Amino acid sequence: MAWSRRRWIAAGASAGWIALCVVGEIVSREPALPRGDHAAAALLSAPIPALGAIARHSWLVVRADGEAGWRRWDLFDNVNGPVGHVVGRAVDDEGAQGDMGNGAAAVEWVVEGDEAGRFAACVNREAPRYAARGDYQAWPGPNSNSFIDHLLRTCELSRPMSATAIGKDWRGIVGVSIARERTGAQLETPVVGASLGLREGIEVHLLALTVGVDLWPPALLVPFGDGRIGFSP
Repeated sequence: MAWSRRRWIAAGASAGWIALCVVGEIVSREPALPRGDHAAAALLSAPIPALGAIARHSWLVVRADGEAGWRRWDLFDNVNGPVGHVVGRAVDDEGAQGDMGNGAAAVEWVVEGDEAGRFAACVNREAPRYAARGDYQAWPGPNSNSFIDHLLRTCELSRPMSATAIGKDWRGIVGVSIARERTGAQLETPVVGASLGLREGIEVHLLALTVGVDLWPPALLVPFGDGRIGFSP
């Protein structure tokens, strides 16, 4: 049966979108940590040991105005038991980009100026108070990526996380919330979930793995690698 005009238009639009995402993947460049002593914040991630092809550990580095170095905030599982512990330590640029032993860290995005200064003050205050550390579970959460999602939401910085940051969408057994970038909504369970928003685009989460489309900047969200094929966020 011959395709209808609508199907051809849909197929052409889909092919065009994919081509645009491929162009974005080619031309986009990873942001660099800003030098100097002005306020700045950045999200970094790196593949974890053994499961690095589909899972990344995320952390934040923040710097208040007038500071020369960074404060790095991670949450790790305790080697002595299933208890998470928050680590906030002063680091230089090299320490800010220290990986997890399974591949180089990537700088996902950088924020500077007054917004970064407010965010840094909030992160330094709220990170040590993270209440879910005692419930640490590598899958489906709460884990290190749930911790970063909590800080982004609590400190009201509307920025994305990698699609392979497993745990970023942890909301308990059933949870409904505003989407991470505050332009939509999401519904989550440990088995399946979804997020829909103007900036977030369309995401489907299956067993904490993400597939979807980021509307702006254009990208395909995929459950492997750095989680993104397209323009950098």
